[in-house]
Amino acid sequence: MNRSMILSVGALSLIAGSTQANLVVNGDFQTGTLGPSTTTYALDGTMWPETTWNIVSFDTLHPYWGDFNDHTFGDSRGYYMIINGSTSPVGAAWAQTVAVTPGTDYQLSGWFASLFGGAPSSVEFRIDGQLVQPNFTLTSNIGAWEEHAVTFNSDQRSQISIEIWDTSGVASGNDYAIDDISLAAVPAPGAMGLIGVGGLLASRRRRA
Repeated sequence: MNRSMILSVGALSLIAGSTQANLVVNGDFQTGTLGPSTTTYALDGTMWPETTWNIVSFDTLHPYWGDFNDHTFGDSRGYYMIINGSTSPVGAAWAQTVAVTPGTDYQLSGWFASLFGGAPSSVEFRIDGQLVQPNFTLTSNIGAWEEHAVTFNSDQRSQISIEIWDTSGVASGNDYAIDDISLAAVPAPGAMGLIGVGGLLASRRRRA
């Protein structure tokens, strides 16, 4: 598989978080369950209603959605989270509370794919309910995993809630998958040559 990388929001930046320990537990959903993460959405076995979620391997349950493998393994071993997005911003589709070091830069990232080609979801990362710029719109290519990431500073906090929200509010469409969520401290600029920390969106697309 070939991978390409797109960096936006003004300055070209090097993403360094992948070299650091991931603070997210079960961000790849390989336990086949959501925990210890939480959601304000309802677990549903059909995925017809809006504001619902499930954990699947290949079969996305809904008859109009594409079926595909996860990002972690890319085969039948892998699990990922599927979401029928909300028509109003009722809360986080996915969230986890993690301990952080005050005054430290972090990169929050995840891999996303559309389940249905029409009206792709608008998705954003939030910290304690507050948007970390920028937000992003998913590709309309069903099953094409893309990485999106933001960086932020923990300021005075020693514990934060990292959150994923969908905000397009569309009933027909707005269906997406999440996998391999990560939170990692960003090394000092001298260690990795990081340019322009803060408000960074990175998109990496996997193509067959």
